[in-house]
Amino acid sequence: MGFGAKPSWLATFQDVTASRAFDTEYQNTTSQFMVVNIVGGVTLNVPGHAYLSCYIGSGSPPNNLVARTGLNALGDILFTLTFVVPPGWYYRTYVDETAPFMVGLTTWVEWTG
Repeated sequence: MGFGAKPSWLATFQDVTASRAFDTEYQNTTSQFMVVNIVGGVTLNVPGHAYLSCYIGSGSPPNNLVARTGLNALGDILFTLTFVVPPGWYYRTYVDETAPFMVGLTTWVEWTG
């Protein structure tokens, strides 16, 4: 496998940004493991916090924390979260932010076999 080539077990790549939203539950309905990759950003102008957490689980609602990022000081941060969802399992993101701070979605892609 050369640079930029996708592994054979990741046969399908989809940019699903337009059909995904934070704080929404989804299910991997394929018979293959799914790799989810989320790119976003956090902007803070005054003290506070903003976090994005990702959960998976074999039932609904998913409750196993698998990825988390955020910021709790002044400044900006761009993040990427990547996690694996087993076949049939559920997944969702959870945004924890104090107004007026926002977690923004840039790209959401999913790889399946």
